Amino acid sequence: LSPRYITQMSWSPIATNKVVIVANSNIIHVAEFNHETQDLQIVRKIVITDQKSGNCCVKWSNRNENNFLTCGLDGAIRVWDLSNETNPERFVRTYHCPMTCGLFLPTDEDVIVCSGKSATLEFIDMRLEKTESKSKRPNARTMDNVLWATKALARNDGKSHTIDKKNNRRNAENNIDVLECKELAAT
Repeated sequence: LSPRYITQMSWSPIATNKVVIVANSNIIHVAEFNHETQDLQIVRKIVITDQKSGNCCVKWSNRNENNFLTCGLDGAIRVWDLSNETNPERFVRTYHCPMTCGLFLPTDEDVIVCSGKSATLEFIDMRLEKTESKSKRPNARTMDNVLWATKALARNDGKSHTIDKKNNRRNAENNIDVLECKELAAT
């Protein structure tokens, strides 16, 4: 099925004979299970144009037998619509890091919850966001804006311990100011 390893398979909760198979490659397979012969038959092969896009997660919609989402190692969250023969890609949103898991919100399937290597939960309302025309990263230099911090351990020798405590307290106050500024800038 794929030149790379298969990362996940997901059975449709509605069309229970359909399964979607994703791999660490740009190819997605949709297969149907034949109850008489007890085997899978590939009914659709979707090729993502970006050769570097690998998928590690797939989740079927709980309400629409034609929709499923994939989470990509290229940072892309894609929603697919199998009822569209020419362009099954219904929605694309690309993040700066690999996205490793996602699902449709059970109460509103126009909302996606996903996460990845950034260790944050992302909520995407597809009604409010426009789909990207290309599946490229929105800002290739995102890491330039990351603030890095280190924590120094206090020494146990009398005088230097009190100095380190004061410096750590000062550094902690400065870090809080930086975080508050960053939050204000984001809003």
